[in-house]
Amino acid sequence: MIGQAVSQYFDYLEFDAQKTVLDALENLETMLFVIRHLGEDIPAACHSSCADAWLVFDNFLLKYGSNYDLAERTTRVIRHGITLFGFAGLPVAPSVAARMSQGFDATGIPAYVWIGGKIVASYGEEKQNVELQTAIRGMYEHVSKKTVTLLSLKSPGEIPDGERDT
Repeated sequence: MIGQAVSQYFDYLEFDAQKTVLDALENLETMLFVIRHLGEDIPAACHSSCADAWLVFDNFLLKYGSNYDLAERTTRVIRHGITLFGFAGLPVAPSVAARMSQGFDATGIPAYVWIGGKIVASYGEEKQNVELQTAIRGMYEHVSKKTVTLLSLKSPGEIPDGERDT
């Protein structure tokens, strides 16, 4: 359901319509903000929605994640998606954490770190989930290493930490 809606927006980039995609992501972000949370009992028809949506966003970030504006807007949608799905998002959390780590490592775009923090805040207490804990540990290692590299090239004030800093 959600995955199909998001995949429609993915196709727009093939026509070099970045503004259209950014607007669509903003609309999706607003919709998710209004809905907030699906509740504890997700309807059976929606059980695969989180994984379906993440597959689309994962591929989207893999292809376009180095574009600052697209990465920023996409991670804002993901932030609301974490809230929307709540505990039902736990199965994809390791993959999201890994992609955020890879995105920050490759680009230095701070939005990736913010989503990594949201993953930790939402699911970090799941100590028995070895895959998640491994992804979180790897995320911290990658972010720390990249931050040290950035600090060796620039002063802290020159490194953007959010949308308005660039």
